[in-house]
Amino acid sequence: MGMPDEFFAILGRVYAGNDLSAQEAKAAMEAMISGTSGDSRAAAFLAAMKMKGEKSSEIAQFAKVLRDKML
Repeated sequence: MGMPDEFFAILGRVYAGNDLSAQEAKAAMEAMISGTSGDSRAAAFLAAMKMKGEKSSEIAQFAKVLRDKML
């Protein structure tokens, strides 16, 4: 599955109120950082995360990806 399709599937899971696995959280953050998600999908993902309620495990994985990219 390509990154845009994978991101769209992850977006659908979040929109449905499902928590993300570590792998899904990593893939989502990497897609947003690289720009492959597209601006509108990234915005939709962030809004869906806010509505669902972020879990500490998801935030930790997002932070790990960001930290890995800056080193």
